Amino acid sequence: MIYLFYLSLIGIFILMFILLKNNRINYIATFLLTLITIYFILNPNLIIDSCINGAKLFFNNLFPTLFPFLVITELLILYGGVSIYSKALGPLICKPLRLPSQCSLTLAVNLLCGYPLGAKYSCHLYEEKLINKNTFKRLLNIASSASPLFIIGAVSTSMVKLPRVGVYLLIANYVSSFIMAYIGPLTKEPSLEKNINFTKPNFGSIFKEALDNSLKTALSVGTYVVIFSILVAIIKNSNGFYNIVNYLSKLLFFLPKDAVSGVVLGIFEITNGCYILAESSLPINLKLSFISFLCSFSGLSIICQVHSFIYKIKDVSISRYILKKFIQGIISFFITYIIFTFIPIDIYTFNPTFNKNIYISFIPLILLFIIPMLLIKLRKLFNIS
Repeated sequence: MIYLFYLSLIGIFILMFILLKNNRINYIATFLLTLITIYFILNPNLIIDSCINGAKLFFNNLFPTLFPFLVITELLILYGGVSIYSKALGPLICKPLRLPSQCSLTLAVNLLCGYPLGAKYSCHLYEEKLINKNTFKRLLNIASSASPLFIIGAVSTSMVKLPRVGVYLLIANYVSSFIMAYIGPLTKEPSLEKNINFTKPNFGSIFKEALDNSLKTALSVGTYVVIFSILVAIIKNSNGFYNIVNYLSKLLFFLPKDAVSGVVLGIFEITNGCYILAESSLPINLKLSFISFLCSFSGLSIICQVHSFIYKIKDVSISRYILKKFIQGIISFFITYIIFTFIPIDIYTFNPTFNKNIYISFIPLILLFIIPMLLIKLRKLFNIS
């Protein structure tokens, strides 16, 4: 069978050489997809097992948490939640980030649920003409962070086995996301803020619409999880991958191979990368810093999910979005490295019990919400525009 693969490969290269004069993208795509098809035929067990694992990951871990949040958020929007949230939380959340108050619901959803829902509801605001295009581009990068459930539950508790570090990872993730609000020029455009008048809704029709939209979004996310599970399995089972890991391990200051493997795979799919890094032999501060980078960067799987929402909007560059996510990941890496280099080790390795000491770890998170309020009051006090 392996000889058939090599003969097919040679034949495809010859055909590509002859036909690669026009429509290069089409031929390259055909070439790559043909190789993938042949690989699937030669390795059916690997493909089936990785597909089943991806489906289990989605239905056992993602769907139970993602779908209920989607339904509730859709109902909030259909009941006029954008208008209500903009009045209640707009000054608190949006003004420090230089965003219009209509973005408050999207930011709140992102803080609770994480990506890709931030991108989904950013698109909703733009499609409903509640924000302009420049605001949409900025909001897309700001409202793009990992969920608390993933960082605190999956990463810090299940993978790293240190539940209390999740709070600090979450802070680094949020702060790096908010810093992106101040990177790049702020283009002033006419404000699109407006009051929205809603008619009395029919619960039956609204609930059905919320269920339909939520199920469609959840299944779309699930397909990406399955496809990238297959991709990661193919990469992990290739000899070339381990050669690349060995080379990078020597090149990058002799980092352990398991750490390099975790970062490389995490760039494709975040969950696998975080798990490998959690099991790596890196020092705790470096281990958590690389995990923080992956959580902020999100990985190509999440980026493709984001692209599935924004591809309809013209003049929005996915390459620019990826670059900004990479910058955000680097910022999160250094924030986490500073935190876990200077904080005494017993604070975050302490075995948590239900007593008053555990609440010390939530002080930075509380400050994260108090500081914007203080900034608003100071701006009003000194008449700063």
